[in-house]
Amino acid sequence: MRNASNNEIKLLRKLNRKKYREKEQRFVVEGERAVEQVVENGLLDVETVFVQERFKVQDVRFKEIEVCVLEDEIFAEVADTDNPQGILAVCAMPDEIQYEQLADESGIIVATDAIQDPGNMGTILRTAAWFGAKALIAGKGSVDVYHPKVVRSTAG
Repeated sequence: MRNASNNEIKLLRKLNRKKYREKEQRFVVEGERAVEQVVENGLLDVETVFVQERFKVQDVRFKEIEVCVLEDEIFAEVADTDNPQGILAVCAMPDEIQYEQLADESGIIVATDAIQDPGNMGTILRTAAWFGAKALIAGKGSVDVYHPKVVRSTAG
Protein backbone atom coordinates (compact mmCIF):
# COMPACT_ATOMS: atom_id res chain seq x y z
CA MET A 1 0.00 0.00 0.00
CA ARG A 2 1.09 3.51 -0.72
CA ASN A 3 -0.31 7.02 -0.54
CA ALA A 4 -2.22 8.20 -3.59
CA SER A 5 -0.42 10.67 -5.84
CA ASN A 6 -1.77 14.12 -6.70
CA ASN A 7 -2.44 12.95 -10.27
CA GLU A 8 -4.51 10.03 -8.99
CA ILE A 9 -6.52 12.34 -6.75
CA LYS A 10 -7.17 14.69 -9.69
CA LEU A 11 -8.32 11.73 -11.79
CA LEU A 12 -10.71 10.59 -9.06
CA ARG A 13 -12.26 14.05 -8.93
CA LYS A 14 -12.63 14.14 -12.72
CA LEU A 15 -14.24 10.71 -12.93
CA ASN A 16 -17.31 12.04 -11.13
CA ARG A 17 -18.18 13.76 -14.42
CA LYS A 18 -19.42 11.90 -17.49
CA LYS A 19 -17.25 13.76 -20.00
CA TYR A 20 -14.09 12.72 -18.15
CA ARG A 21 -15.28 9.12 -17.67
CA GLU A 22 -15.71 8.94 -21.44
CA LYS A 23 -12.40 10.67 -22.16
CA GLU A 24 -10.40 8.52 -19.73
CA GLN A 25 -12.40 5.33 -20.44
CA ARG A 26 -12.50 4.68 -16.70
CA PHE A 27 -15.15 4.79 -13.99
CA VAL A 28 -15.37 4.51 -10.21
CA VAL A 29 -16.93 1.71 -8.19
CA GLU A 30 -17.67 2.89 -4.65
CA GLY A 31 -18.55 0.93 -1.52
CA GLU A 32 -17.24 -2.20 0.14
CA ARG A 33 -19.75 -4.66 -1.33
CA ALA A 34 -19.55 -3.19 -4.84
CA VAL A 35 -15.73 -3.23 -4.87
CA GLU A 36 -15.63 -6.78 -3.50
CA GLN A 37 -18.05 -7.95 -6.19
CA VAL A 38 -16.15 -6.32 -9.04
CA VAL A 39 -12.87 -7.83 -7.81
CA GLU A 40 -14.39 -11.29 -7.25
CA ASN A 41 -16.18 -11.64 -10.58
CA GLY A 42 -13.12 -10.61 -12.59
CA LEU A 43 -15.18 -9.29 -15.50
CA LEU A 44 -13.76 -5.77 -15.26
CA ASP A 45 -10.19 -4.55 -15.19
CA VAL A 46 -9.75 -3.07 -11.70
CA GLU A 47 -6.79 -0.72 -12.02
CA THR A 48 -6.45 0.66 -8.49
CA VAL A 49 -8.29 0.42 -5.18
CA PHE A 50 -8.36 3.52 -2.97
CA VAL A 51 -9.08 3.34 0.75
CA GLN A 52 -9.49 5.81 3.59
CA GLU A 53 -6.77 5.85 6.21
CA ARG A 54 -9.05 4.07 8.70
CA PHE A 55 -9.93 1.27 6.28
CA LYS A 56 -8.05 -1.97 6.89
CA VAL A 57 -7.21 -3.98 3.79
CA GLN A 58 -6.24 -7.48 4.78
CA ASP A 59 -8.08 -9.24 2.03
CA VAL A 60 -6.22 -11.68 -0.20
CA ARG A 61 -8.48 -10.68 -3.11
CA PHE A 62 -6.60 -7.39 -3.38
CA LYS A 63 -3.22 -9.10 -3.62
CA GLU A 64 -2.84 -8.46 -7.37
CA ILE A 65 -4.35 -4.96 -7.29
CA GLU A 66 -2.56 -1.79 -6.29
CA VAL A 67 -4.07 -0.27 -3.14
CA CYS A 68 -3.60 3.44 -2.37
CA VAL A 69 -4.47 5.32 0.80
CA LEU A 70 -6.33 8.63 0.75
CA GLU A 71 -6.55 11.00 3.68
CA ASP A 72 -10.08 10.98 5.12
CA GLU A 73 -10.70 14.59 4.05
CA ILE A 74 -9.66 13.89 0.44
CA PHE A 75 -11.63 10.64 0.34
CA ALA A 76 -14.76 12.56 1.35
CA GLU A 77 -14.13 15.02 -1.51
CA VAL A 78 -13.74 12.38 -4.23
CA ALA A 79 -16.48 10.04 -3.01
CA ASP A 80 -19.91 10.40 -4.58
CA THR A 81 -21.80 9.43 -1.42
CA ASP A 82 -22.48 11.56 1.64
CA ASN A 83 -21.29 8.82 4.00
CA PRO A 84 -18.58 6.89 2.13
CA GLN A 85 -17.70 3.37 3.23
CA GLY A 86 -13.98 4.00 2.88
CA ILE A 87 -13.20 2.08 -0.29
CA LEU A 88 -13.49 2.69 -4.02
CA ALA A 89 -11.93 1.29 -7.17
CA VAL A 90 -11.04 2.73 -10.55
CA CYS A 91 -11.97 0.35 -13.36
CA ALA A 92 -11.37 0.45 -17.09
CA MET A 93 -14.51 0.62 -19.20
CA PRO A 94 -14.99 -2.54 -21.23
CA ASP A 95 -14.80 -2.21 -24.99
CA GLU A 96 -18.08 -1.31 -26.64
CA ILE A 97 -19.55 -4.04 -28.79
CA GLN A 98 -20.87 -3.14 -32.22
CA TYR A 99 -24.38 -4.18 -33.22
CA GLU A 100 -22.97 -6.41 -35.95
CA GLN A 101 -21.02 -8.40 -33.37
CA LEU A 102 -24.16 -8.90 -31.28
CA ALA A 103 -26.10 -10.19 -34.27
CA ASP A 104 -23.55 -12.97 -34.82
CA GLU A 105 -24.10 -14.47 -31.36
CA SER A 106 -27.13 -15.91 -29.64
CA GLY A 107 -28.23 -14.88 -26.18
CA ILE A 108 -30.17 -12.29 -24.28
CA ILE A 109 -29.79 -8.64 -25.18
CA VAL A 110 -31.57 -6.07 -23.03
CA ALA A 111 -32.58 -2.76 -24.60
CA THR A 112 -33.74 0.24 -22.61
CA ASP A 113 -35.27 3.50 -23.73
CA ALA A 114 -34.87 6.77 -21.85
CA ILE A 115 -34.23 5.24 -18.42
CA GLN A 116 -33.24 8.37 -16.53
CA ASP A 117 -33.22 7.18 -12.93
CA PRO A 118 -29.79 5.80 -11.95
CA GLY A 119 -31.27 3.38 -9.41
CA ASN A 120 -33.65 1.92 -11.99
CA MET A 121 -30.86 1.51 -14.55
CA GLY A 122 -28.68 -0.23 -11.96
CA THR A 123 -31.50 -2.60 -11.07
CA ILE A 124 -32.05 -3.41 -14.75
CA LEU A 125 -28.32 -4.09 -15.20
CA ARG A 126 -28.19 -6.31 -12.10
CA THR A 127 -31.27 -8.26 -13.19
CA ALA A 128 -30.00 -8.61 -16.76
CA ALA A 129 -26.70 -10.00 -15.46
CA TRP A 130 -28.56 -12.48 -13.25
CA PHE A 131 -30.44 -13.76 -16.31
CA GLY A 132 -27.18 -14.06 -18.26
CA ALA A 133 -27.69 -11.17 -20.67
CA LYS A 134 -24.68 -10.66 -22.90
CA ALA A 135 -25.33 -6.98 -23.58
CA LEU A 136 -27.38 -3.95 -22.69
CA ILE A 137 -28.30 -1.30 -25.21
CA ALA A 138 -29.12 1.99 -23.51
CA GLY A 139 -31.32 4.07 -25.78
CA LYS A 140 -31.18 7.79 -26.32
CA GLY A 141 -32.03 9.79 -23.23
CA SER A 142 -30.84 7.07 -20.86
CA VAL A 143 -28.68 7.77 -17.84
CA ASP A 144 -24.96 7.06 -18.21
CA VAL A 145 -24.47 3.40 -17.23
CA TYR A 146 -21.17 4.41 -15.55
CA HIS A 147 -22.83 7.08 -13.40
CA PRO A 148 -21.73 6.43 -9.78
CA LYS A 149 -25.31 5.83 -8.59
CA VAL A 150 -25.93 3.32 -11.39
CA VAL A 151 -22.72 1.46 -10.56
CA ARG A 152 -23.57 1.36 -6.83
CA SER A 153 -27.09 0.09 -7.44
CA THR A 154 -25.83 -2.80 -9.58
CA ALA A 155 -24.31 -4.25 -6.40
CA GLY A 156 -27.81 -4.84 -5.04
